[in-house]
Amino acid sequence: MEENSLGDSKYLLLIVDEASGCMKGFCLRAKSESEDCIKTYIMK
Repeated sequence: MEENSLGDSKYLLLIVDEASGCMKGFCLRAKSESEDCIKTYIMK
């Protein structure tokens, strides 16, 4: 049985800020999207 996910995502990227303990999750369709998500998160 195949299940659909949010935006047809296959992967979850979880970023944890060690200083504050803040966590942010990103749903990714491909592992190659992780670099852009990390760069975007750091720039905010």
